[in-house]
Amino acid sequence: MFPVIIEKGKTVYNWKYIDDLLDLKVKPFVELAFLPTSMAAENSKTVFWWKANITPANDSFEKWHDLVKAFTQHYVDRYGIDEVLTWYFEVWNEPNLYKLFWDGTKSQYFELYKQSVIAVRSVDNRLKVGGPLRVIMCQILVLMEKRQMMKLQKLFLTRFAKSLKLDLEWLNKTIAKSEYPDVEIHLTEWNTRDPMHDRLPVAAYIVKSNLDCIGLINSLAF
Repeated sequence: MFPVIIEKGKTVYNWKYIDDLLDLKVKPFVELAFLPTSMAAENSKTVFWWKANITPANDSFEKWHDLVKAFTQHYVDRYGIDEVLTWYFEVWNEPNLYKLFWDGTKSQYFELYKQSVIAVRSVDNRLKVGGPLRVIMCQILVLMEKRQMMKLQKLFLTRFAKSLKLDLEWLNKTIAKSEYPDVEIHLTEWNTRDPMHDRLPVAAYIVKSNLDCIGLINSLAF
C-alpha cells in the first residue's frame, strides 16, 4: 500500500490506491508495513503472493521515517487533524514470527518502531501509535519494557488471539501492574480456524465472545 518510486534519484510517493479507499469514508486502523523495494535488503525475503518485503536494508530506517511522516502528513492535509486523531497507527504485523513476517533483528525492529513513532508524532504529538500484533503473550511484556526505556506515550497494544476471555483477563491484570495501566488494547485478529469457521454455530460463538469481552478490550476484530 506504499508505492514508492525513485525518479532521477528523487523519491516520489504515490498515495492513489489508499486515497481511493479512504475517500469511501472508511475509517482505517492503519498498519505500517511492509518495506518498499528501495528500503529492503538486496535479497530481501518476502511474504504473500504479492511478495511483501520483510528484510530491512541497513540504511532503511531514515528512509522509512520519511515515508511514514509523508504518509501521515498527507492524510492530515487531506482529511483534517480532527479525523486523523481518531485513527490508530500500528507498526508492522507480527514481527515476533521471525522469517515469516520479519527477517531482521529485534534491534532493527525496535529502531523501525521508534522511527515510526517519531515520524507520526512529528506531524501531531496527539496521534496514536502502537502495536505490534503479538502471538505469544509474554512478548507483550518485553515490548512494554522497551517502550518504557524509550518513554513513548499514547500507547496501545494490538495482538492476535485464539482464546479470548481468559487471555484478556490475564492481559488486563498484567497491564494494570505496569507503568502504563491505562494503555488501550485492540484485538485486531481472532477467529475459530476450523471447518466450522463459516457455519451458523460460529455466529453464536462470535456473539458470545463479543459479550464476554465487554470491559476487557477497546476493539475486537474477527
